[in-house]
Amino acid sequence: MKLTIKELSNKVKEVTFDIDAKEVSHEYEHVLVHFKDGVSVKGFRKGKAPNHLVKEKIDKNKLDQEVLQHLFPKIVEQAIKDHKIIPIMQPKLKITELSDGKNFTGTLTFVERPEVELAKYKEIAKKALNEVKKLDEKEKSEKKSEIVTAKNMNEAKQKAKEGVKESSEKIDSTKQEIPMEQKLLIQIYNQMVDKSKIELAEIMKQEEANRLMGQFLNQLSRLGIQLEDYLKQTGIKIEKIREDYATQAERSLKLEFILSEISKVEKLEIDEKEIQAVIDNTPDEEQKKMLSTPEQKYYIESTLLKNKVARMLLDIAQKA
Repeated sequence: MKLTIKELSNKVKEVTFDIDAKEVSHEYEHVLVHFKDGVSVKGFRKGKAPNHLVKEKIDKNKLDQEVLQHLFPKIVEQAIKDHKIIPIMQPKLKITELSDGKNFTGTLTFVERPEVELAKYKEIAKKALNEVKKLDEKEKSEKKSEIVTAKNMNEAKQKAKEGVKESSEKIDSTKQEIPMEQKLLIQIYNQMVDKSKIELAEIMKQEEANRLMGQFLNQLSRLGIQLEDYLKQTGIKIEKIREDYATQAERSLKLEFILSEISKVEKLEIDEKEIQAVIDNTPDEEQKKMLSTPEQKYYIESTLLKNKVARMLLDIAQKA
């Protein structure tokens, strides 16, 4: 296996691979063994037909995909080892050639953890309470202004009644206020994202934006709404939705790395007991098994760590 590496941009590396045709053919032969039992070849019992006859009965795309499933992890492992890459997401694969009897060629694009220059997060937290109070006062003032404007309108009686009803609903809606701690966190997070310096790889932003867009489309599907109907009813253009999700993706990713960096600076840690407590508190047994996998434990750990950072920032804000 030949591997060459090229820096595409900051923290983005492209590895070009070239696997010899003999090794590729060996993998095809190995994979064909798994297909034998499910393929009927005239004149042979199932599982006893020679590989070249079995191969004729199998869809080429299906066979290629199975070979790829075997070769892909090997290429990734070798690339990480040889070039000391520390990826933070699944590498993007681009295949140039994959056929039995030919060299397997293509590229893998790896993204590494971006560098984070943190804003003065403790100073931001200390100022958050006063800033939230100012925003609340401004919002209340704007709502009062809207109500007065509505009352001064000289419209038909029915319009006036509707206007009063609408105004009263606005007043009632203020009863369901966002909790102060949530307001503080929003203020702190927004300030940290705006003032910290972090350069994200485009491939990472696109991946996250696509994920968010996929969630949105799945939600519409569950509600039985066609995208075309949604766009007509709301008057929103698809470009605007994609643009909004791109912005959301960039800010959410930046926040993830910022919180992670703060946890390192502050030397915050999560021990195994805390992770196990989350698993034990899950009532469903099947869910417990799923949460006990290394991948899910890592996810639990990162979530608990973010919560610790959030708690620390809230304590600073509330004591200021």
